[in-house]
Amino acid sequence: MDDYNNHRMNVNRRVTDRKDVIIKATLRVYSTLKIAVRVEDLSATGFRCECIYDLSIGTTVWLTLPNMTGLQAEVVRRRDWMYGFMFTQPLYPAILDHIARTYHR
Repeated sequence: MDDYNNHRMNVNRRVTDRKDVIIKATLRVYSTLKIAVRVEDLSATGFRCECIYDLSIGTTVWLTLPNMTGLQAEVVRRRDWMYGFMFTQPLYPAILDHIARTYHR
């Protein structure tokens, strides 16, 4: 099995529970482009959002949530304009719980 397919298999195995949230956030792409997005679910290892910009699998982005610094992530899946991202560094459980409580759908 090649590296790409192996990576996709690992991505599809969710390691952590997703929190059902709605968060108005910003994605920074290519260090200058800022895109308004709505994060619809969040976990310690990643998030899902709709994005009108055409992103390729493997693209590095920085997610900025309200009152937080940018969180580096990578595009790992896409269906139409809905994208799945994996954080470079997982969120600490206390941070995830705080965000989930604040922005619970």
